[in-house]
Amino acid sequence: MSAKKHKRHPKTTLRKVAKIQKDGQDKNTVLLSDASVWKKHLLIAGVIMLVTYCTFIPALDNDFTNWDDPKYILENHIIKDLSWERIKAIFLDEERKSGLYAPLTYISWAIEHYYYRLDPAPFHRDNVILHVLNTGLVCWFILLLVGRIDVAIITAILFGVHPLHVESVAWITERKDVLYAFFFLWSLILYVLYCARDKGRLKFYLGAFLLFVFALLSKPAAVTLPMILLLVDYFLGRPALKLSNENEAGFMKRLQLERSIVLEKLPFFALSLLWGWITINTTKSIAGEETFTILERTLFAFYGIVTYLYKVFIPLNLSCFYPYPTLHNDLLPTIYYIAPVISLLLVYVVVRSAKLTTTLVFGSLFFFFTIALVLQFFPVGPNIVTDRYTYVPYIGIFFILGQGYAWLNERKGKKYVLYKMLSTVVLTGFAAWCIFLSYERCDVWKNSETLWSDVISKYPNTSEGYLNRGQYYTDNDEFDKALVDYDATLQLNPKSTLAYINRGNVYGRRGIYDQALINYSKAIELSPKASKTYLNRGNVYGLQGDIPASIVDFTKAISLERNYLDAYINRAISYSKLRDFENAFKDFNIALQIDPSSLKTRSMRAYALLDFGKYNESIVDYNYLIQYMPNDPNNYFYRALANQRKNNFKGAILDYSKVLKFGINGAALLNRSVCYEALQDFSHAIQDANAAKNAGQNVSPEYLARLKAGSG
Repeated sequence: MSAKKHKRHPKTTLRKVAKIQKDGQDKNTVLLSDASVWKKHLLIAGVIMLVTYCTFIPALDNDFTNWDDPKYILENHIIKDLSWERIKAIFLDEERKSGLYAPLTYISWAIEHYYYRLDPAPFHRDNVILHVLNTGLVCWFILLLVGRIDVAIITAILFGVHPLHVESVAWITERKDVLYAFFFLWSLILYVLYCARDKGRLKFYLGAFLLFVFALLSKPAAVTLPMILLLVDYFLGRPALKLSNENEAGFMKRLQLERSIVLEKLPFFALSLLWGWITINTTKSIAGEETFTILERTLFAFYGIVTYLYKVFIPLNLSCFYPYPTLHNDLLPTIYYIAPVISLLLVYVVVRSAKLTTTLVFGSLFFFFTIALVLQFFPVGPNIVTDRYTYVPYIGIFFILGQGYAWLNERKGKKYVLYKMLSTVVLTGFAAWCIFLSYERCDVWKNSETLWSDVISKYPNTSEGYLNRGQYYTDNDEFDKALVDYDATLQLNPKSTLAYINRGNVYGRRGIYDQALINYSKAIELSPKASKTYLNRGNVYGLQGDIPASIVDFTKAISLERNYLDAYINRAISYSKLRDFENAFKDFNIALQIDPSSLKTRSMRAYALLDFGKYNESIVDYNYLIQYMPNDPNNYFYRALANQRKNNFKGAILDYSKVLKFGINGAALLNRSVCYEALQDFSHAIQDANAAKNAGQNVSPEYLARLKAGSG
C-alpha cells in the first residue's frame, strides 16, 4: 500500500503575494501594490504599538536599580562626557572595564546623560520607546515575510506585551537588548526586501549589512543574524536551499544562483566571526563563578531550552535572578535529566513537520539560533536562565503561533468553526493575560528594594537577594535593615566578599570604625584583588586620622584598577591633609582626565587650590562649577573667598551678595564686611558686621570698635 501523500502547506512569499491576492485565495494576504491596504495595516500596527506602550507605562516612573545600573551608568565615567575624544575611546574600548563591547549603547546613555544627567525618567522613556518601535518592526517583518496581517498581528502583539520582555525594557542597563533588536529587525526587513526584488536590490543589501554593523555595535548577540538570513532564504524558497527535478540548463542556472546567494552571505559571516572573537575576549570577566562539568553544562542547556519554551505559555514565577541548582549526592534535580528527552522529542516533531510546512522549522530554528549562545554551554553570568535572553528569540515561537492560527482559519467545513472561535478566544485571552502580567511586573522593577524583595520571595535560600537589598537599605541610610540582610547573606554564603564590604560600609557610616576595619580586612582576605575593599578601608583609616595608612590602601586600589576615579580623588584629599600639594594636584588632575565631567573632583581640586594659595586656578575651577551648578551657594562663597584673598574685594563682594540671595549666611556677611572695610566703606561694613552677629556669627568687639573708629 502506497504511503499517503500529505498536502504541503502553501508557502506565501513576497513574489507570490500579489498573485494570491488577485486570485482571491486568501483575504488576509497583503496586496503589496495597494497603498490603501498598507495604510490599513499601518493603522493596525499603530494600535499594537499603542497597546504595548500602555502596557509599559508603569516603567516610566521607575528608579535606577543597584543591579548593574551603577556599573554601566551611575558610576560609569565614560558616559559622562560626550566629547569626540570620549566617543573615540568608547569605540576603541580603551576602558576595557565593563566586559561588554557595545559602543552604540554607551553613546545612547552618554547622550541621555548630557541632556538629563542622572534623571532615570528619560532613560526609562527611551527604553520603552525603543521597545514600542521594535514591536512595530516585528509586525512589518512578519507582514513582509508571509504577507498575512493576522500572522503579523499575533507575532507583534505577543512580542510587545509578553512578561519575559519586561526585564529588557524596565531595566535601564538592558538598553543593549532593545537597541540591538531595533537594528537587527531593520536589517531583516531590508534583507527580505532585497530578496523580493530583481532590480534595484543593492541598496537594500547594503542597508541590511550596515544595520547589522549597528546591531553588533549595540550588543554582540547580533552575531546570530547571518544564520537568520539563511532561515529567511529557506522560508522564501530561494534556490540555494531548494531542491527540485530540473534539466541540465535549469540546474546550471540554479547553481549560479546558489553561488551568488552564498557569496552574498560571506561579509555577514566574516563580520559575525570577528565579533564573536571580540566577544569571547571581553566577556571572560563576567562569566559565572560556579564550575560545572561539561555534562552538567550540557544538561543546563537542555534545561534552558525547555524552561524558555515553557515560559512562553506559562510566564509565572518570573525573577531577575535564577540561581544554579544545588547538587545532591553529586546529582542535579530530576528535571535536568528529563529536559534532554523533551528537547529531542521537540526536535523530532520539527524535523517531521518539514515535509508538511516550513513554519515549524523556520520558527524553531529562529528561536534556537538566537538563544544558543546563552544556553550555558559556556558560563554567561550567575543565572541558569535569564528572562532578557528571550527578547529576540521569542519572535520565532510567536511566529509559529501566528502561522498555526492562520492555518486553522484557512480550514473549510463546519467542524472547524468551533476550533476557529476557540483559538481566537484563547489567543485574545492569553494576550490580555500577558498585558496584565507585564503591567504588574513593571512595578517589581520600581527600585532595588522591590526588585530584590521579589527575588527573596521566590528564592529565600539564595544570598544574592539579601545582599543587594541590603545595599539598597545602606544607600538609603536604613542601617538596621541593611545589617539584617547582610547577616542573612553571610549565613547563606560565608564567603561573600561583598557582604563583608557592605557590612563594613554600614559600620563605617555609623562611626563604628573598628568593626568596619574587621569586615574590610576579612573581605580582603577572601578577595585580595577587590579594589573597592581597599578604597573603603582607606576611607576608614582617613576618618581615624591615620592618613599614611589611607594612602597605602588608595595606592593599592589604583594598582588593581588603573582608572579608579574615587581612589585618585580620595588619595588626593589625603595628600592635601598632609600638605603634600604636589601629589594632591597630580591625583586631582588624573581624576579629571578619567572623568572630565566630574563636578565632585573639580570641586575638591578647587578647594585644594584655594587652600594652597593658588587663587587664580581656584577661581577657574569655581567658574566651571558655577556654570554647571548655578544654584549651589558654596561655589559662590569659595570663589568670593579666593577673590578676597587676592585682594579683589569688589569681585568678592559681588559673590558674597549672590550667596546671601540664597538665605542668611553669617560667614558671608562677616567676610563681605571685611571686604567693605578694605574698600573704606565703613557704613556697609558696620551694617554687615551687625547682621552677621545677629545671624549667630562670632564677631569680636574689637572688630566692631575698629569699624566705628574708621567711620569717624
